[in-house]
Amino acid sequence: MTTLAEYLRKAGYHTAAFVTNPHLNSDTGFHRGFDEHTLLNDWQNPTDKMIQWIRQHENGPFFVYGHYMEPHSLYTPHEEYDFLPGYQGRILNDPVTFCDLKIYEPWEPFQLKVNVTPGELKKMIALYDGEIRYVDETVSRLISEIRSREELARKTLVIVTADHGEEFADHGWYFHGYTLFRELIDVPLIFSFPGFLPEGKTISTRVQPSISQESKRRAISPGKACCASSGVIKRRSGCSKTGPLFPRLPFDHHTKPP
Repeated sequence: MTTLAEYLRKAGYHTAAFVTNPHLNSDTGFHRGFDEHTLLNDWQNPTDKMIQWIRQHENGPFFVYGHYMEPHSLYTPHEEYDFLPGYQGRILNDPVTFCDLKIYEPWEPFQLKVNVTPGELKKMIALYDGEIRYVDETVSRLISEIRSREELARKTLVIVTADHGEEFADHGWYFHGYTLFRELIDVPLIFSFPGFLPEGKTISTRVQPSISQESKRRAISPGKACCASSGVIKRRSGCSKTGPLFPRLPFDHHTKPP
């Protein structure tokens, strides 16, 4: 499978990725198509790296991908985003305590039990909300940087999405990777392209794969604008819809709530 970065680099785009997820490395193939692929430490912010890189490449076509590990367990937001001040209990985002929360049944590796009190569950949700707020602020800073340059803002498409949500006992489960309930697979997909995409429009139909068959046959040329229509991102010259994509678990083990 050819990646989006490979298509765009072939078309003459400068490409770069700044990621904090250790799984997005060269061993798993996520470096393909990127002129620069940087795996950051947990404490490094992709926004800072992307802003610096964009300032160096804004005069030509570019594609930059930033992957924020937050919001994600261990749920460790910055101190300024404390949505449950005064909490007295276990430090749930401490690595040792967090591992102690997960209790697996012998010989049943995906039968997860979690030892969490109602108060601790409330704290976990507050920690997660703090991470969401942190990412919201840092992505906002990136968008503000782009919009502060009129020419750059006019020609830049910004896409924000996520790979999964988290469970907080909604169906008896915690964290992620064990079920396919809506709280895990309903993730945001936001497009911002002033002058090309209508502001504030919400699409209620199923979103199809964003790379059309036409784009698969030939790389997207710099300056060729895209548009959104009926939940499909397509080239102005038209597209051919592909079939729907379905989520699945990465194992064949039948699960049941703890």
